Amino acid sequence: MRRQNPPLKLRNSPLVMVLAQVRFAPVLKMADYVPAIQEKLRRNGYPRFGSQKIREIALGPQPEVRQAQRWLFANKENNESVVLSNDFIVLETSRYTVFEDFAKHLETVLGVIGEETDLSLVHRLGLRFVDLILPEDDESLDEYIKPQLHGLQADDLAVDELLNQFESRGQTREGQLVVRLHQNNKGAFLPPDLGSTHLAFASSPQKDVLATLLDIDHFSEQDRDYDVPALINAMWELHVYTGKAFNSSVTDKALECWGKE
Repeated sequence: MRRQNPPLKLRNSPLVMVLAQVRFAPVLKMADYVPAIQEKLRRNGYPRFGSQKIREIALGPQPEVRQAQRWLFANKENNESVVLSNDFIVLETSRYTVFEDFAKHLETVLGVIGEETDLSLVHRLGLRFVDLILPEDDESLDEYIKPQLHGLQADDLAVDELLNQFESRGQTREGQLVVRLHQNNKGAFLPPDLGSTHLAFASSPQKDVLATLLDIDHFSEQDRDYDVPALINAMWELHVYTGKAFNSSVTDKALECWGKE
């Protein structure tokens, strides 16, 4: 797919993290393929390597907690990484430029892992963008976020401080689009489920500073072949709607403040 509109470039972009996920039919012998995958990814700009074991809850008639293995491959700066498990691949970055670059890196990663494992069946694709919005002391969040995302106001409830959580879901031609707004004053700048990332970030908010996260997630749950060009094309289709969601959530004043080019 080719881009229909020019990319949105912001000199002071609020974007802190972008990730793409490809979930596939489980490969129980994935550990056997990791050495060859690591060698190829190392030669393609991801020399850092690590692994971790996490606890997962397996749902069923009798839910059980089990350990799952994940392997991490990152670039030198540690601001872009690949997360691999028995049933998914994630490319995540904190140095996003334009989607063309991100899609090119994803194509390389999917190509390497697909060649070594001979993957054939994909169950789910997902694309997610997280923006951190921090108005200046003399500014209001209302100047950055459109009214439909504001939620209740502290003055209306006669409380000293109010942290809002917002979620809107919609069915697109490609899948499910979810727009979330999270607020916290604990110094967190990522949604809770992304807090375990090992990426390096340029900066983070201080505690006691109200951080507003705009979290846009578009995913498609359907079976499809593990065909790299087709998967990248599908990611482009998901990207069309994440762009629309961002433009529908922020104000013109926000784009001006962030240095729209």
